[in-house]
Amino acid sequence: TWGLNSMALWTRTARLKLLEAEAVLLRAFVRSKKAKIDVPVFVRQSRKGVLCRPVKLETAENISGSARTGFSTEAINTLHVQGSAALSGGANERLCSDVPAVLTHGYGSGLAMYFRNIDDFAGMYRDVYALDWLGMGGSTRPPMRPFFVQLREAQQAGTLTLADAMQRCESLFVESLELWRATLGLEKMDLIAHSMGGFLSAAYALAHPTRVRNLVLISPAGLIAAPPTAPVSELGVADTRVRSASARAQRTVTFFNDNLITPQSLVRTLGPFGPGLVRRAVDGRLPDLPASERALIADYVFHMSAAPGSSEYALNTLFKIVAAPDESGLYAHAPLVPRFASARAVAPRESLVVFGDRDWMAFPIRERHVQEMRAAGVRVATVPAAGHHTYLDNATHFAGLMRSVVQSSASQQ
Repeated sequence: TWGLNSMALWTRTARLKLLEAEAVLLRAFVRSKKAKIDVPVFVRQSRKGVLCRPVKLETAENISGSARTGFSTEAINTLHVQGSAALSGGANERLCSDVPAVLTHGYGSGLAMYFRNIDDFAGMYRDVYALDWLGMGGSTRPPMRPFFVQLREAQQAGTLTLADAMQRCESLFVESLELWRATLGLEKMDLIAHSMGGFLSAAYALAHPTRVRNLVLISPAGLIAAPPTAPVSELGVADTRVRSASARAQRTVTFFNDNLITPQSLVRTLGPFGPGLVRRAVDGRLPDLPASERALIADYVFHMSAAPGSSEYALNTLFKIVAAPDESGLYAHAPLVPRFASARAVAPRESLVVFGDRDWMAFPIRERHVQEMRAAGVRVATVPAAGHHTYLDNATHFAGLMRSVVQSSASQQ
């Protein structure tokens, strides 16, 4: 049991522990040749030390002397895997894409969550990269909370619109990803992204369409806007009771949102009891994985969650969390479906949205939304026997979908 002395001696985590947990997971499952890279990102700060935004590469290169005191140097944690076909020069080489695959993770997650998929990707691509978003996973964590507090306070004061706050928040991730790409010298990429990372990667593709060949969004957040709330007068007695219960849940969610309280905040607050909470969450989210895999994932997720808070606070700016019955979900203030339609002419060669057949993120998606995506040139696919973590729950079927994307691109060259 934990006594007061144990509480006092307990150390939450450190970046080194997080990277060790990541390495354990990758060593256990990834056989391809791999290397780790810290890709530098220069972040401008205000005179009060509040993070403002990543700066463009050419600007960062010109910073010298005392001017550099206005910037912090951060690192985007990156995994590079050399494709097996490129190494062997074998018969599969002609099927191996010269355009690299770039994998981005979802909220509260990290690059090692693709441990079941990386070897599959290495058989399709000459180069595979997986990265942690700035301020998440194993990337460095600049103190971003004051930045998001400023956005919230400016909105409340009426000096900043929600659309402007959204744009500033998005650009934080979009510009850092563009800086990452330019630093590595990648001309074009196939961008494969999960959940919140899917929303951010789609925003990147819309902002930099010439840099993305194919866009694959795995159970992406933020496809549609939040539905309007039905007036109580239109509800029956039973519906009213359900709506009343959901309203209480919504008030809790709103309180957390308004005060920038995240799931990671709770893990940090619980101290030595945090690992147990994370283990239960992983067991609930990934029940079909072997217990040994869930244990490694839980250790990895705990260290990511217990690390200092940074860009996790973007969740409350980018999305609205709805707790209403039959409509609960994560909705974007700037939803992707209408943005896909308006960008039809400059869309990637192939845009694919993938959901699991028991994926909670897909519950609010209606047939009309699917038709709107198809009209915008976005293909929609469902993976059987899979939930929100589709790429983990049914890695074999997901790999088959990815092979079709790569082969389609090869046939069009």
